[in-house]
This record gives sequence, C-alpha cells and structure tokens, in this order.
Amino acid sequence: MMNLKCIIYVFGIFLFNKTFADRYTADYILHSEVDFDITVVYRLRGNSINSVKCARPDQFFDDFKNYGCDGGEVHSRTNAIGVPITFNGRVLRSKNKDLEFIVDSHYRGNYFTKNHVEYDPLYWNICSTYEKWIPFIGFETRQAAGSLLQNNILGHSSTFNISWTPKETAKGCVSITYRSDSWSEDYKHLMIYERGNSEPIISHKLKTTTRPQDESATVILRTDSLFLENSTYDLVISHPKTVFKKRFGIKRIADCNNEDGDIYEISASEIRSSKIHKASAYYLNGAEPKDSVYSNKECGLNRFGADCSGICSTRNMEFCKLKLFCTSRYGCSCAPGYTGRFCDEDCPSGTFGRDCQQTCPKNCPNACDVFTGVCLRGCEQNPPNCPEST
Repeated sequence: MMNLKCIIYVFGIFLFNKTFADRYTADYILHSEVDFDITVVYRLRGNSINSVKCARPDQFFDDFKNYGCDGGEVHSRTNAIGVPITFNGRVLRSKNKDLEFIVDSHYRGNYFTKNHVEYDPLYWNICSTYEKWIPFIGFETRQAAGSLLQNNILGHSSTFNISWTPKETAKGCVSITYRSDSWSEDYKHLMIYERGNSEPIISHKLKTTTRPQDESATVILRTDSLFLENSTYDLVISHPKTVFKKRFGIKRIADCNNEDGDIYEISASEIRSSKIHKASAYYLNGAEPKDSVYSNKECGLNRFGADCSGICSTRNMEFCKLKLFCTSRYGCSCAPGYTGRFCDEDCPSGTFGRDCQQTCPKNCPNACDVFTGVCLRGCEQNPPNCPEST
C-alpha cells in the first residue's frame, strides 16, 4: 500500500509539473507560405484643412514631401499579428509593447530594445550573413536581410535572456522570429519564467525553419497564464554544445497580446526618403514578399482590412476620408467611396469602391452603395451580378 501511495504521489508531481508548462499553444508561421494582412495607411491633407497640402504619395510624391505632413501607420492584423513588419527594408518597432527585441542594421548598434538583455558576446554576435548547408557541396555563406543575432562559437553551450515587466495585466502571448538549420533541430530550448518561480510558464523546443526551403519563421506562443502587471518575466533560450556555428539566429522577440493587431508609426521624414509605399512581413533573404489578396475586398463605411474589421476613425465623422491605403498586390488607393488627389472626393454617381474604379451594376437603375456596390433600391427583374441591400 505504501509503494502504491508513493507511485501515485510521484506521478501526481510529474503530472503537475508537466501540465503547468504545457498549457500553451505554439503556432508556427513560415513567412513564405502565408499571405499576410498588412496595410500602410497615409494621413493626407486637402485644401480645406490648412495651407500645408499633403497629397497621396503614390501619385504626387513631391507634394507629400512638404514639411508638415503627418506620416502614416502600418497596420498588421489577423494572421500578421506577432510577425515582424518591414517598411523600406527596416523592421518596425512599436511604441506600446512591454517586450520587444529587434535585430536590424538600421538601428544604432544593429538592434533595438527597451528591455534588459543578457548574452555572452563571446558566444553570440550580430551577423549580416549565415551559413547554409548544401548537400554534396558543403557550407554556403548567404546574406541575412538586416542581420541576425547568432551563436558563433563551436563546442560551447550558451544562453540568451531577456526580461520584461508588463505595465498592465495581459494575456500571455510571445512571438519569436528566428532561423534554425535542420542540423541543429531540437538544440534550442525556449523557456519563460515568472521571476522568483522555478517552474516555467512555457517550456518549448524550437523547430527547424529550413524545410522545405531556407527561410525565417515566427512561432506564436500563447499560454493560459496571464502576464501580471508589475511582475517581472524572463525568457531564456538555451543553446547546448554543438559542433555547428551560425545555425541559429534571432531576428525579433515581442509580446503579441493585442488581438486587434499592431500599429506602427511611420514618420514623415522616413516617407520622404523613399518612394516605396508598402510594408511586408520580414523575409530572411530580403526577397519581394508574396502579394496580398486581402486588399481586394470592398469594405463598408469606416472599415478596412482582410475581414473589414479595421476601423479608420472613432473620433470624427471623416472616417476613411483623407486616408490612402497601400498593400502589396493592389498598390495604393483611396478607401471605398472616395477618390481624388487627397482621397476626399465622393464617388461620382454610378461608381463605387476603392478610388471609385468600379461601375455600378447595369441592372441597378437608381443608385448603388458607393462603398460596396450593393444596389440600394433593388435590381431590375433581380438579374445576376446585381447584389441587393437586405
């Protein structure tokens, strides 16, 4: 009986310890395989605002270069939450995150963070290249867009540690973007602890990112545990002894607890420095991103985004007026219902949609909705290709 009690007791301890660190989900995103919901929104100024005119930069770039223009925002929503976003080659940083570490050559010192970070520079360094193993050929040196923080010494174990203190209690969500060669799979162990507690909230082995092709990936780790206000947390990545170097690299670590998505500010000076007007997810090789299909949907009043759940404004009645929206596939356009140099002109009668480029259905005799094209007063004989309001 005593032996049975001991077995039950030991099993109970094992089960508790295991489930405590297993109450989380891990969603892996290979960047080349996903069509991301990312939109750049520019704030324009027309004749009625003041003497400083800020026309749409895709068509009147010189006008937008005027000093006094407001810049813009990048919105990463739905499936882009937690993924690093680049604009003009730079991974954007957020003003609102409690946890954020970015390796990028555009920042001073080649990285950005407001957190306390610890790693031994003897074993880790920021590199603009990485080594790729090619069967029957050997190692090949390749460029890493914006650089990576990589392990660089053979035969030594090493750790990377970053700590943060949430300003308010939030859902437990952390994302890490990295590259890991298949030769070093299962070497990297990521753990998250609440300071003072030896049991990890999350204990996770990072997978390889090089199958079927060489690229970076983001893993979104969501836990049932809350990250508590004013408590300090440590994220630790351990890298045991290995005969390989530069096979694992960190690009970005950040919290991802905003379910509505992330918003990144773009300064007017940064926009003036380049004629590129779109943002994309980070790609290790810096290649042109996959085109977005999310921008083809005509959203209603005050809405934008993949599922039309993005809100242009909650503070005034201008809604999406005086705003330019840019995505990868469809370039730039005014919001549905508007057109013109400043995106402040209503669609002419008989047209609708982004930049008023679409024509109302032929069998809609009166008027169609300038945002969606729905026939407002009913279609003639209810023919096909004539959506009606309900």
